[in-house]
Amino acid sequence: MATSVRWNLMFAACTLLGILFQKKEYDFRASGLLFLVLLFFFHNTMSTVLSEADSKYIWQRWENYFKAIIFFFVCCSMLRQKIHFEAVMCACLMSVLVIAGLDAVKFIISGGGHNINGISSTFNDNNLSALATLMCIPMCLYLLTQYKQYTLLKYILFGFILGSVMFVLGSDSRGGFLGLVVLTIYYILNSERKMFLIVMVSIIAIGALSVMGDEWFNRMDSIKSADEDSSFMGRVISWKLSLLLAIENPFFGGGFDAIIDIPTWEALKQSFDKVSFIPSPEPHIPHVAHSTYFQVLGNQGFLGIFIFALMLMKTTSSFSKVKKQAEKGSWLYHAAFFSKISIVVFMVSGAALNFAYREILLVYFAFAVCLEIVAKDNMKKEQKAVALD
Repeated sequence: MATSVRWNLMFAACTLLGILFQKKEYDFRASGLLFLVLLFFFHNTMSTVLSEADSKYIWQRWENYFKAIIFFFVCCSMLRQKIHFEAVMCACLMSVLVIAGLDAVKFIISGGGHNINGISSTFNDNNLSALATLMCIPMCLYLLTQYKQYTLLKYILFGFILGSVMFVLGSDSRGGFLGLVVLTIYYILNSERKMFLIVMVSIIAIGALSVMGDEWFNRMDSIKSADEDSSFMGRVISWKLSLLLAIENPFFGGGFDAIIDIPTWEALKQSFDKVSFIPSPEPHIPHVAHSTYFQVLGNQGFLGIFIFALMLMKTTSSFSKVKKQAEKGSWLYHAAFFSKISIVVFMVSGAALNFAYREILLVYFAFAVCLEIVAKDNMKKEQKAVALD
C-alpha cells in the first residue's frame, strides 16, 4: 500500500505549509545570483512555450525543473546557520552516496565485474551518477573538518569518500574520471597538507586501480584518441546538432531536449552541412546533447547559455569572496572552499554530461547565495561590536 503514496510530495507539502505558518519571519533576501536563477527559469519557460517539439514531454521536463526551483528558493530563504547547511549536506549524502557506496561494495566484491548504472530516476545512468557522486565528495570533506573529533563519524565519512571514489572509477565514466582527477589536484594544490594528501591519494589510487581490469584502462586511454572513438564522435554529432538548433533559434533555443524530438531532429539533419566546419560523421539516430553547455545552448539558445555562464561565474566568485572574508579555519571558510571545489568539478565534468537542470547544482547555487548573506551578517556584527567598543 505504501508504494502508491507519493511520499516526497507529501513531505514537501508539509514542509511548505510549515514555512508558511511558522511564527518567525520568512527571511527572504534578494541577490544577484538569485536574480540570475530566476531569470534563467523565466527564459526556460519562454523556451518551452515557444518550442515546436513534443509539448507533453517538454512540459513534463519544465515541471520537474519548476519543482527544483521551488526547492532552491526555499533553501535561499532558510539557510542561515551552520546546522542548516550541514542538514542539506547530510540529505545529499544520504540520497546519493549511500546508494553509490552499496554499488561500490558490489563492484569491489565482484572484482570489478559488477556493472554500475544509475542510482536513481534523476541520475539514471553511469555518467550522471558519477558526477552527482563527485559533487557530494566535497561535502564529506567539509564535514570531516568540522567533526573529525568524533571517531565513528570520521570513519563513516572516510567510508563514504572511498566508496565514492570506487563508484566513480567503476562507473566507466570518462567524464567522471576526469572530474575525479580535477577534484584531487585542485584539493591538493589548495591544501596546507600537500605531502600528506599526496601520499594518501597515492595509496588509495594504487588500491583502487588494482581492482580495475584491462577494459577499464583501455576505455580511459581512449580519451587521448577521442577522434577515433565512435562514442565520442556520437557526442560531437550531438554538439553540432545543438549548435545548429541554437543558430536557428538564437534567443530561446528549441526547448528541453528538443534535439531528440524526431521531427526536430529530422529537420536539423537536413541542415547539418551548415556546421560542416566541425568534422564528424553524418547523424543517423537522435542523441541527447552529452554536454551541459551544449544542452543549454540547444535548449535555450545563445541567450540561455549566456545567462547560465553568468550563474556559474557568479557562484564561483561568491564562494571565493566568502572564503576571503571568513576567518581562516572557520566553518564558513571551509563551506565556501569545498563548495567551490564542487562547482569546479561540475564545470569540467559537465562539459561531457547533461547536468544543467539537476537539483544538486541548484543546492550549490543556494549555498552561494546564503553563505554570502551569512558572511555579510557576520561582518555587520563585527563592525557593530567594534563601534560599541
